[in-house]
Amino acid sequence: MTTTLTNQLDCYPKYLLHNYREHPDWIAVRRKDFGIWNNYTWKEAYEIVRQVAMGLLSLGLNRGDRAVVIGDEEPEGFWAIMAIQCAGGVPVPLYSDAQVDELSFLIPHSESRFVFAEDQEQVDKILELKDKLPQIDKTIWWDHKGMRRYQDPLLISYVRLMEMGRDYEKEHPGIIETIIASLTPDDTAQFTYTSGTTGQPKASIIPHRVMMSAAETWQNQFVINRDDGLLSIMPWGSIFEQWFAGISYTTGAAMCFGEEPETVQQNLREISPKIVFVSTRQLVSMSSEVQIKVSDAGWLKRICYDLFMPVGHKIAETKLAYQRPNIFWKILNQIGEFLVFKPTRDKLGFSKTKYPICGSTYVSPDVMRFYYALGMPLYQVYGSTESGINIAHSEGDVDIDSIGRPALGTSIRISDDGEIQTKSLGLFDGYFKNPEATEKRMTPDGYYRTSDAGVFTPDGHIIYIDRMEDLRQLKNEYKYSPGFIEGKLKFSPYIQEAIALGDSDKDYISVIIIIDFLAAGKWAEDHHVGYTNFPDLSQKDELGEFIKRDMVKINRVLPEPSRIKKYVLLHKEFDADDAEITRSRKLRRNFIEERYQDLINAIYSQNNEFEVEAAVKYRDGRTGTIKTSLKIREV
Repeated sequence: MTTTLTNQLDCYPKYLLHNYREHPDWIAVRRKDFGIWNNYTWKEAYEIVRQVAMGLLSLGLNRGDRAVVIGDEEPEGFWAIMAIQCAGGVPVPLYSDAQVDELSFLIPHSESRFVFAEDQEQVDKILELKDKLPQIDKTIWWDHKGMRRYQDPLLISYVRLMEMGRDYEKEHPGIIETIIASLTPDDTAQFTYTSGTTGQPKASIIPHRVMMSAAETWQNQFVINRDDGLLSIMPWGSIFEQWFAGISYTTGAAMCFGEEPETVQQNLREISPKIVFVSTRQLVSMSSEVQIKVSDAGWLKRICYDLFMPVGHKIAETKLAYQRPNIFWKILNQIGEFLVFKPTRDKLGFSKTKYPICGSTYVSPDVMRFYYALGMPLYQVYGSTESGINIAHSEGDVDIDSIGRPALGTSIRISDDGEIQTKSLGLFDGYFKNPEATEKRMTPDGYYRTSDAGVFTPDGHIIYIDRMEDLRQLKNEYKYSPGFIEGKLKFSPYIQEAIALGDSDKDYISVIIIIDFLAAGKWAEDHHVGYTNFPDLSQKDELGEFIKRDMVKINRVLPEPSRIKKYVLLHKEFDADDAEITRSRKLRRNFIEERYQDLINAIYSQNNEFEVEAAVKYRDGRTGTIKTSLKIREV
């Protein structure tokens, strides 16, 4: 039975305390460690959180002080975020792959006094910056591997912090419960840094009411209760992960944590949670994996797949049109369910999943159709760090060409220039130390400018077009969405990333493509194409001609002016460390176009090749450069 949100329970910490008091023996957290799933009840989880929170108080944490949390998705990080809030502080979750130079900006900017760092890797980053971070009082680590010889006074273990908390409680009984009771919806729940697609990340001030607004949206859109499992696979730095955690607090459902990031697929199969939040990149990767494995399968499995996938698409189209399939298609679908659809969902880890939710970036309708054909409906959620959850699909009301309808309590409007603007309880309290940027984002009447272009359908759904700044216009004044073209390209299992090019001084559209190295490598092996490394494989004529087939197919469904004329297979992947993509895997389009300007100029010239130099770093620490000749191909 779904828990109803109440005015008295107006923040996550109060729900934690409520679950501890009312349902102490319910399972709150499940974690896989050394191959075994271990359970923690709400009583056990609260005791850990309380001890960590009191440990922070003993170290001098004051109300409103910030504390960074950086590491993989593990219970200790989950509890640390809650403990900081229960102690009256403000957690600052960061991406685990953030580099030293990024942390040298983020930690001082947030004015954090404490850092929770998962392991030796994260601790080393902090120690490297030690002289630049005089405001850090303590760094708390929880994974002991490799930490035995670390004796720096800046460091303290998670276990030792909990011991200090228990000692502090003896002199200050009930202090955590008092702080929790004093929290209000308008108090700051956390700082969340934006992805930084247009410059330095900005710290969004997120109050508790925003978190509760998200929790209420989940319950309005989906039927969830405490017996349903939730699997955590999004990084702490994503606001979506914090919103997702709200389902656990408000319904009592167990939050599950896999063993390692590399075992996500295996853990997903073991849990098969009723509701799971999956990034667009993960969905595309999984669909590519299915297509690649089918191509490698025996002839009988390939025939079954090729025969019944069209049946799945037919059933999906019928249901999405709110119609009932006839008995003939139902029988075929049942056979396909037994032979193809159910086994495929089981391999992906979705055998019992009812609500696979996707967000963070736009999901192509091609990807949506693929999963619907497998009998697995996807539900898109649209939102942002600054504006909360604004738009969502709900059960029985999905238009795969749209991102859904406005969430309950959310007002959405489309401005005169086509921008989606939103207003709700999910709005942030502004950017920390940046009132100018806050003012630019808000309209005079309190709407948030999303910078995304969209339109309403006649039945009230919203179609996402692209980022406003990313919309392009060719020399002939034809306007197009690069993201639409890129989404279709990335549905190919051999294309990991793509960026569409073509501006007001260009006559046609071209694309830079990053191959999926594993998939393309497997294809090369199967077709006896020899290669040595990523740059070498990317420039093989056989692979270039093979990938060209995908672009020919896509061109058939694109309007004539937006068809791809030229393409280049890049010699490397886009990398967050090179600032080409954000930590949340979004393209930094303007930066990429500036960085590869010489290549783009060559594409739009008469050249057939372009010479590039790439820096490489060897395992022994040496650095060097390699030269690669990129082939400019025509479609």
